Parts: sequence; C-alpha cells; structure tokens
Amino acid sequence: MALVAWPTEARIVEISHEVWSPGRIVHRLRSGDLDTPLVRGQPRLVGTVSLGLYGRGNYAGAAAVELLLAELADPENFVDMPWGGDRASGGYPSPIGWEGDVTAAASGVYTFARRVGRTEVVEPGDWLSRGRVAMVRTVSGTAAAPVLTLIPDIPMSTGDTLFSAPTIRIRKRDPDESGILVPRSATGFAGGVTFEWEEV
Repeated sequence: MALVAWPTEARIVEISHEVWSPGRIVHRLRSGDLDTPLVRGQPRLVGTVSLGLYGRGNYAGAAAVELLLAELADPENFVDMPWGGDRASGGYPSPIGWEGDVTAAASGVYTFARRVGRTEVVEPGDWLSRGRVAMVRTVSGTAAAPVLTLIPDIPMSTGDTLFSAPTIRIRKRDPDESGILVPRSATGFAGGVTFEWEEV
C-alpha cells in the first residue's frame, strides 16, 4: 500500500459519511424481530466527497484533482483526506492538538489522562483518531481526565493514545470502476467531481 498526497487544490465542497460494518450479519427471528448482530470486522466510515469547481483556466487545480483520482484508481493507494478542524473552521469539530493516554478501559468506556501541556477540552460530537477516526458519544469526568465513549468504538487498552483527527485515511471505494467524469469544456476544466470513499 502507498500513501499519496492530498493536493491543496482539491477543495472539498461536500462530504457525507456513515458507519459501515463489513462482515456484519443480522438474522431475522421467527417472531420477526432482529437477532443480535454477528460482527466479523471492525466498523469503519464510508461516504462520498465532492471536490469543488475550479473554473476555466485553472489548469493546475484540474491537473492536481485528476492526478489524485488517477492515483486512487489503484486499490493499493490511499490518502489522508482533510477531516477535522477547530470548531470555528466549519469542518468536523476536532480539538486540534488534543492528546490523551488511556488509563482505564472497560466495555467501550475509556478513561484518559490528557497529555501534559495540553489545554484542549473534548466535547460530545468531537472527532478523535487512533488510526481510525471516531466521534465522541459521551463525556464525563474532568477536562484533564475525561471518560469517553466513541462511535464507532475503537478498541483500546491501557497505555494507548488517542489524538485529534485533522485527517482521515481513505481509499476510493470502487477502485475498479470505469472512471470518474471530470467535466471539461473546449477551453479547459469546467466542473467538480464526486467519488465514494472508505476508511482504510
């Protein structure tokens, strides 16, 4: 697998996401109720992303987007897509700079010790990362020693570290598709592109 660079010209204008559980099986009982799900893999995020319009004459932006799409056509390639930012940036909220070490873990409830020198506070709805990203579901405890639950749950044990989530590592969901339309006109690149992604 190879990490490719996210071009600064690839401006995200729309993004969607949902939790997907690969290998999840849910049987229906005779009563019609759903049985307890059998989960055979870790949940991950999937979604779509739309990259902005660049207008005629912006050949550098067009070339950067087309290069990104060409690299992501190889299923072995992945990229760190911009994800979280401070609460005022308009991106998914992430306490930029926050780092916490797990001091206790039990049944999806994790107690953290915020790293020395950090002052950021975690709130419900914030996004954090430990390889995969997750949204903070609940917060209790104190700002320096928060107790968190996450969705989707990221299995952790004592000593593991959780960070803010400025990026999410993704790959194109259907790398073997025939291609993504990159609109062009007679004078150059004229539109945006949308593709499906999944968390690596």
